[in-house]
Amino acid sequence: MYPYDIAEFFVGGTARNVARRWSGDFEGRPHLALQFKHFLERDQLSDASLDKRVGCARHFFRFVDERPDLPTVSELAELTEEHGPQLKRWLSDRGITSPDVYKNIKKFVVEGRNSQACHVSSGQHAIPIDHRRFRSQTRSAYKG
Repeated sequence: MYPYDIAEFFVGGTARNVARRWSGDFEGRPHLALQFKHFLERDQLSDASLDKRVGCARHFFRFVDERPDLPTVSELAELTEEHGPQLKRWLSDRGITSPDVYKNIKKFVVEGRNSQACHVSSGQHAIPIDHRRFRSQTRSAYKG
């Protein structure tokens, strides 16, 4: 096993962060990243499922960065009805045709909004984040 690093979602993702194929950098969004962390921790995931969810989240973070014409998103509560159809179009425009990508992102959005993590407001609460802790997590930590 190796440490699974999700710090990229807090501080921003670059090709230097990841030793895999890279589709583009994205800005860190600490509140949204914390919601994603809680989403990952809720289910016991196989390595393949964890990889798929992390990859889909990267697409989602890139989408949010590349669409400044849409309302700003720093947490799930800020998503609007506009984001869903625009995300589908954005994925298609990039040749990302697997319906699983959109389904995984939608699952994160829907389940994340229903969880308590969604109630953290970026303007009302400080969220202490120890990025070293995220770098030291292992895949087994997500398996219960």
